[in-house]
Amino acid sequence: MIILTTCVSCYKNDDSTYFNGEIRTIEDGIKNVKKVTLKVVPLDGANFGWLSTYDSLMFFLNPKLTDRFYNIFNIDTGKEIGTFCSKGGGLKKFLLLLRSFNFLKKEAN
Repeated sequence: MIILTTCVSCYKNDDSTYFNGEIRTIEDGIKNVKKVTLKVVPLDGANFGWLSTYDSLMFFLNPKLTDRFYNIFNIDTGKEIGTFCSKGGGLKKFLLLLRSFNFLKKEAN
């Protein structure tokens, strides 16, 4: 009875009282579907922490590193590129870094 009452009471609601602007129906039929496959990438080095990827790079915000914040690896080879962003309070050092969510690419002139 509860489900039937809910369906009947919501049948003829005026959406304009709740939404501003025109309400449009969006077709979600995707024509170009790509199958994604999993590829195991063995990494050489300390790969602990929060993972972010961009292009062929894999970033680990690694709290276990003593003097740096990030380990960066090449996804194609699994080799460690290096550790980056020095910890500390001095010149060119960071007190705290957060996880990377957005990556920006600077265009070369």
